[in-house]
Amino acid sequence: MRGWVIHRTLVVAVGHTPQEARLWASKLPAFRKASPEAVFVLAQAEARRWEDLVSDGVPDIDVVAKGARAWADLWA
Repeated sequence: MRGWVIHRTLVVAVGHTPQEARLWASKLPAFRKASPEAVFVLAQAEARRWEDLVSDGVPDIDVVAKGARAWADLWA
């Protein structure tokens, strides 16, 4: 399941909306089987991971962190 969360994060980061990413992900069997609670927990953890990297000064990942947060907030 983690692979498609990361992929959705990157799709959002390159300009798609979280809703568009969710629509695309809904075609994947693993995504359809996952509970909304599980998606929420994993998306929140992924967003925090990218935000921590930004805080640590890793260059050029702000847009990915923003995409991850947008994807995570969709599930909040």
